[in-house]
Amino acid sequence: MIKIIMKKFLFVLLICITPDIFSQQSINSDLVVHYRFDNNFEDSSGNSFHATNQGSILSEDRHGNSNSAVYFNGIDSYIDLPNEDDLKPNMPFTISFWIKYASDDYQNQEVFELSYEENRNSGVYFNSEIGTNNLAINIANGAYNYVSFARKSFVSSNSIELNTWKNISVVVNNPSDMKIYSDCNETGGNYSGTANNLVYSNTIGVLGKRQRDLNSNPNFFNGYIDDFKIWDRALNPEEISSLCKNLSNNQFDNFGEKLTIYPNPSDGKLFLKTKIDFTKIIIFNQIGSKILTLNYQNEVNLNSLDNGIYFLNFIGNHNSITRKIIISK
Repeated sequence: MIKIIMKKFLFVLLICITPDIFSQQSINSDLVVHYRFDNNFEDSSGNSFHATNQGSILSEDRHGNSNSAVYFNGIDSYIDLPNEDDLKPNMPFTISFWIKYASDDYQNQEVFELSYEENRNSGVYFNSEIGTNNLAINIANGAYNYVSFARKSFVSSNSIELNTWKNISVVVNNPSDMKIYSDCNETGGNYSGTANNLVYSNTIGVLGKRQRDLNSNPNFFNGYIDDFKIWDRALNPEEISSLCKNLSNNQFDNFGEKLTIYPNPSDGKLFLKTKIDFTKIIIFNQIGSKILTLNYQNEVNLNSLDNGIYFLNFIGNHNSITRKIIISK
């Protein structure tokens, strides 16, 4: 009797913790830095790359939590990053952050520069295209000028939305393979410039500021940033999608109520009810390995799967959620 009770307890415990285990193991692999801005400017990745605040202000995040994001005034506030080689990643790499723009002036849309040095076009920087306000990720070859051969830029096909929290992720595999995601949806875009390598200076990087030369004032970012992360690898589309799952408890509950899966447990045939426009379903086993990807439909046949616990990641244009099912034939 005791063995039966213990087995049931372990089964329930596994159900409760498995989604967090596989998602965290996957997404945290090769994570270099993570600034949560939760009452401080410290790195929560475990690497202790703590930042130094230079006038920015802790503010409300996208969920309304106080002192959980950072505000830049567009005038003189920014954040210094430590001068560490790990914060100057070689290709491939991924950078992700939540952002709320407060100005439509491109001069106030310089989000970060990972290798800050006056009069030198070096490192990686994120800003917007003059005239369109389209998002732009740039890599530079270290030349001491700002002509097109000194950089390679990828400009998204969509422009900045003011006063709205957005998740922005950039994946740079090489100078000819760069992607920008807005709310975890790939934007598409165009390349400009001809630099074919990435060179960093020996100086620090910054958040919220960029300066091209000593004879002009810096451009300062105006708006809010939260959850700034760098990975020393290219995240895959499924991992990018998971970055937009960070909903508040109420949002998560409401979203979950709009998706019904039955029967569960199931013999393999599932029926789905939802008003959300999902596009595909990614199926993971209980150790987090992806085993199947399907186009979304209201009836799903998983008879080919063995008995056990599985996790269905539903992905839509603006939403993503993972639900647990049990197959018992």
